[in-house]
Amino acid sequence: MSSFGIEYEIHGVPAMHHMLVGFRDRALNGAPVLAAVLGDMRRLEIELFETEGRGEWPELSQTTIERKAQQGYPAKILQATEALYDSLSGGLAAIGHVERITEEEVVYGTTIPWARYHQEGTSRMPARPPVDVREEDVRRWSKMVHAYVFGLDAGEVAAAGGGGIPFGMGLTDPFGVG
Repeated sequence: MSSFGIEYEIHGVPAMHHMLVGFRDRALNGAPVLAAVLGDMRRLEIELFETEGRGEWPELSQTTIERKAQQGYPAKILQATEALYDSLSGGLAAIGHVERITEEEVVYGTTIPWARYHQEGTSRMPARPPVDVREEDVRRWSKMVHAYVFGLDAGEVAAAGGGGIPFGMGLTDPFGVG
């Protein structure tokens, strides 16, 4: 495990000591804030599928629409069987869902084999990325981690970009206070 420490000797400032210990503890265990980041990832996936790639996925060909109708599938893009959608939005019980949180990282994705073809496209099919992380998402997550490490309250976390996202284990505050 990484080592992080601050040494000082100042008489009469126990509050500063607790604050610095809190920084250290939160810096060494990011799991609570990473759980919130994971929740935001899942929210983004649901939004991506509901808006068919934020309206940016190429339309289905007429042949594909007709074939899906004949097979009884909905005309929604990337949602014939809903397996890919479920694996990216449904949580641990969904087939193909990949999710892991440690003190240092969050891993999120799918093992559904055809996801890669949609992500990258093929010679016969345009790309319709089922995972679309944008710079503003990374910035928001970075602000959430920053707010967590520096012990901001829930309102300050919201101002930092965390919105009303709950921070793991039923807490509404990433620091276990609320």
